[in-house]
Amino acid sequence: MDDTKQTQANAEETELSLQQQFYNFSHSQSHQAEHLYILFNSANHPHLPQQYYSLETEQHYIGLLQELLEGYNEQSIPVMPYLVKINRETIRENPFINWLFSSPETLNSFFALTSHADLEHLAAHWNSISLVYNCQQQVVIMRLFDSRISQAFFSKISKSELQQLIGPCQSLWFPNESGLETVFNNSTPINQSHTAPWFHLSEQHEIWLAGDDDNALLYNLTLYLWENHPEPLAQYSPEIIESLIAQSLKKALKLGFTKPDTIYFCASLFFYYSPILYQNHLIQTLWSQSASEQEHLQSLREKITEQQWQQMVQPASMDDWMNIPEYSILVAD
Repeated sequence: MDDTKQTQANAEETELSLQQQFYNFSHSQSHQAEHLYILFNSANHPHLPQQYYSLETEQHYIGLLQELLEGYNEQSIPVMPYLVKINRETIRENPFINWLFSSPETLNSFFALTSHADLEHLAAHWNSISLVYNCQQQVVIMRLFDSRISQAFFSKISKSELQQLIGPCQSLWFPNESGLETVFNNSTPINQSHTAPWFHLSEQHEIWLAGDDDNALLYNLTLYLWENHPEPLAQYSPEIIESLIAQSLKKALKLGFTKPDTIYFCASLFFYYSPILYQNHLIQTLWSQSASEQEHLQSLREKITEQQWQQMVQPASMDDWMNIPEYSILVAD
């Protein structure tokens, strides 16, 4: 057997093994609660929503983050997390479940939950932990509906914090490309409802959540721009907006911005005024002075007039969006 066929065979064996582990989890007395759910993150896989709609015959679902994403629409469906109720008795014959275990890409896009809570109550809980306070008491998005982030985060926090965050869930099950499963149990589910934001992140929490994954930052930036600055985004066709947001992130990082709030603000300036505004002589002069990231952005608010901002506005070409600064022009404290 050549290497390609061997690799494919190993992958298929892993998928079958994980699917059996999922079946065992869903029927285990130690994990069993009244209801079985799957939480999948559309942003991790472009075909998740359409595959669910086309393959799942018993559709019971709620899209999360609807207030932030302004309901189900053309822009929100491809990035919206979904909480779906699964009939554990028909798992083996369920085409959607079989599809979920069909590739490494889908394995990184979902996890399973058991709970006595009904679909609406459980969705309300996951929405309540989607917005949290950071160390600066700012409200930020916490992407625990992304299985890659939540699995890593839940493995590091304390037992009491885990109990708070998974709330009414009795157990969580995560698949792994290696063929191993990860299970988190909650011996005392909490059924109390909270209104977001209520959870406060510590500095250590933020370090764990940040990790080395720019995908989380890009996702949060996308939600931030759609929630706070939809007008400048609307000037572009839906087919290219995602790639432009990714470019705005690359530009902000290359300029030297490292904090989410300063990255978000810088990216919004690219869409409002010009994706190459950092080439403007006045901005280069202001940013050549020693200051913190927040002070650099504050200097733009204080030192640049509305007339000067408008002079920077120009039709943005794709070349301008693809232009990445060669080095940071920010001078830090």
